[in-house]
Amino acid sequence: MIQLIEKLPVSDKVLLAASIVVIALMAAFIVVGKRRKKQKQKIETAFIKQKRDEHLMKLLGNGDRDDDVVECQPYEVLYEKTESSWGDDEDGADSLRIQLIVKSPLSTKKFISEVKERFFIGRKKSNNLVLDNKNVSARHCALLNLGGRLYAYDLNSTNGTVLSRKQSREELGRNPVRVMHGDRLLIAGMSVTINFVDD
Repeated sequence: MIQLIEKLPVSDKVLLAASIVVIALMAAFIVVGKRRKKQKQKIETAFIKQKRDEHLMKLLGNGDRDDDVVECQPYEVLYEKTESSWGDDEDGADSLRIQLIVKSPLSTKKFISEVKERFFIGRKKSNNLVLDNKNVSARHCALLNLGGRLYAYDLNSTNGTVLSRKQSREELGRNPVRVMHGDRLLIAGMSVTINFVDD
């Protein structure tokens, strides 16, 4: 190959060298373009994630607020609030009426509640559903009513939250996961079954 190139006239050698340079530059531009495209996609994905998280945190509100939480009583309605006491609902979603069946190694308790926007579960007395277990975080997880659909969301708990349904299990994180009728939240050796209740 080298011998063939050496036999070429000078003009052909220059043309060949120029072609190689052009091909190399084109390859470099393609590589740089792909990298820039990936970087742009990462930036756009991060921006979308940030906006989504801001919206979720707005729905969740301040984790230390207690103004919309009422102490739970087993086998009774947890709280009944009028429309005016909730304020304006940004998404215009209706309340979701749910039954919670809380099972621990020592007991089983049932609760009825309505989720207008958010519903906190954890060890602190200020949560909507209080789980008296040292392995449960103070604010462990939350249920969110987004557009009339129920989602579950972990609040960076120490021991995590698992959403369990018939043939699958999913560990919850920052991204909300849709909750279906009969799904269970597994929290520190306890299970919370969620059933939707018709009016």
